[in-house]
Amino acid sequence: MTWILLQLIFPLLLFLVPVTLYECGNRFMTRFYTAMLRSSAARKLYLQTLLIVLLLFHYVYVSGHFGEFGVLFSTILCGVLFSHKRAERWLRLLKAHRQLYFRMAVFSMAMVAIPHLYTMAFTVAFLLLAAAFYPSASILYEWNDKEKQDTWRANTQSLAEHYF
Repeated sequence: MTWILLQLIFPLLLFLVPVTLYECGNRFMTRFYTAMLRSSAARKLYLQTLLIVLLLFHYVYVSGHFGEFGVLFSTILCGVLFSHKRAERWLRLLKAHRQLYFRMAVFSMAMVAIPHLYTMAFTVAFLLLAAAFYPSASILYEWNDKEKQDTWRANTQSLAEHYF
């Protein structure tokens, strides 16, 4: 019963995080935006946290479903994400190409219907969520302009709009 409840928490994260935090201009999210723009170490921590959450989900799923071989596909994807450069490239690619983002979302929703690909669908959905909060290449380029930095620091809502 505990494993089932834990398995329900992870999909709930996929719903609650974007609803509450996407384009939010509160103080916490403003600090998150500036940290992600300012520091490559913060972006690396973000990707490592993503990987830890995905591996934790895999552990919870395997603990509740013994002998499920479908976990191997998503575990291979998580193994590929250990490379920071590759993971960053994938998230930027998903962020830059909306059509690819939409296709991956539809692909993830289709995989949920296949019982052995549930973990793969969750992994892809979590990657899409991570890409939504990852800074784009254009905002990182604009961050180097001192005038825009001062404007964004003064008006936090403007930073939230430009970040996405």
